[in-house]
Amino acid sequence: MPFRKYRWTLLFILLLVAGLTFAFWPRAIDVEVVMVTEGPMTETVDDDAITRVKEVYTLTAPVSGRLLRIEKDAGDDVTTGAVLAVLQPAVSPLLDARTQLERASAMHAAEESRDAARAQVKSALARLEYARIDFKRAGKLAQKDAVSIDRQDQARQVLRAAEAGLTTAESVLLQKEAEFQQAKAALLQPGEAAAVRQSQVEIIAPADGKILRIFQESEAVVAAGTPLMETGDPDNLEIAADLLSRDAVRIQPGDHVDIDNWGGAGVLNGTVRRIEPAGTTKVSSLGIEEQRVNVLIDFSDPKDKWAALGHGFQVDVRIAVWHGDHVLRVPIAAIFRHGRDWAVFRDDDGRARLQAIQIGHLTGQYAEVLAGLSVGDQVIAYPSDRVQDGVMIRTVIQTP
Repeated sequence: MPFRKYRWTLLFILLLVAGLTFAFWPRAIDVEVVMVTEGPMTETVDDDAITRVKEVYTLTAPVSGRLLRIEKDAGDDVTTGAVLAVLQPAVSPLLDARTQLERASAMHAAEESRDAARAQVKSALARLEYARIDFKRAGKLAQKDAVSIDRQDQARQVLRAAEAGLTTAESVLLQKEAEFQQAKAALLQPGEAAAVRQSQVEIIAPADGKILRIFQESEAVVAAGTPLMETGDPDNLEIAADLLSRDAVRIQPGDHVDIDNWGGAGVLNGTVRRIEPAGTTKVSSLGIEEQRVNVLIDFSDPKDKWAALGHGFQVDVRIAVWHGDHVLRVPIAAIFRHGRDWAVFRDDDGRARLQAIQIGHLTGQYAEVLAGLSVGDQVIAYPSDRVQDGVMIRTVIQTP
């Protein structure tokens, strides 16, 4: 019979069709579903920041000289007017044989010039003495009408010239004496120069507080303007957050700040005090130029809660720029870009439905829904490329 003859062939064909149908039959995709809810929502600007003392005093060397070793340590208390460092004149350099010979010759020349100036003073004194005697003699003779008045005037003029000559000679002597002392001092070796009593400059504390940092502790020769140490009051702390300028324009003085990851337990509270008016250009770790603005934050909590913080400690700040108490919100894990719009995949009785939505504010957890969803809608979180409009889905994780 024909059926018996082909029954095994027909059975094979039926099994093959059944296998292909089972293999290509659409299957439900396992997904995670989250809920659209209504509740409070706060948008923040997040970044890391640095604590710092509000009034930091950087003490520098007022003059060039030899800094004596600073005996204080970072963290020591200081009071206004206390001596923190001492500067003395730097030791002169060693003289080599050639320089020493040249300066010795210069000193001998200065000594000879000084002796010549002394001789000029003696000569001027002799001329002055003779001029005085001659003037007196001319005066006596003029009283007896023995000489003319012109003779007396000439004697007076000679006397004045002699007095001026003595003054000039004495000035030259002082100049030559100074040149001799200068040449003599230039011959002093460092050890001889150090034996001379030296003056010193004391660097004092400008205000009460603590030593924050010491830049130069050991004895050294420093130039004028070299930073030596920083002082300030660590109880008077603030936080400086270096934010992008486009984030800083959304912040206002008085905004609440959460201070986290500061090393202690809990989250500290702060308040924005000031947004600095000028930005600076900085290069990010990726090599991109960014405009950064300092936002200054004050602690709102008592001092005992953040007493462990000091100058230059790192913290994380979350600055609240917007808050709503009753906001329709969807987890940001469910939203994605679809063309130029935002969209989600909504769970419609076991099938995924593409739904365009309008969103407002964004946080690290939620997006504000302005249109397209309602409270209680279930949407797919972290949709993969397998999730398309209309495909069958199966919920394996449901997050409220």
